[in-house]
Amino acid sequence: MMPFNEAKLAAILVDGRFVDVTIKNFGWQGAAYETHFEFEGVLLISRFTTVFHEPQFCSEPDVRFAYDYEKLEAAIETHFGCALHDLEVD
Repeated sequence: MMPFNEAKLAAILVDGRFVDVTIKNFGWQGAAYETHFEFEGVLLISRFTTVFHEPQFCSEPDVRFAYDYEKLEAAIETHFGCALHDLEVD
């Protein structure tokens, strides 16, 4: 399965470290909108579901983004032992 698009970002941790993060957007996969986050050998798969959607796009992008960001924050804090401060274009 190939992503529709992908982006490379820099995650800035609260302790000042920078971590390369790749985000891959796979769009609707069955009943969920699927996004993959990759950093330091970690693969995080986020699946956002909603009853209000069109198969071609996510009609609630802000809600999906917040959901994905929350999952990424938790994974980074678990992996690095430090909270995520911000994401910047790499």
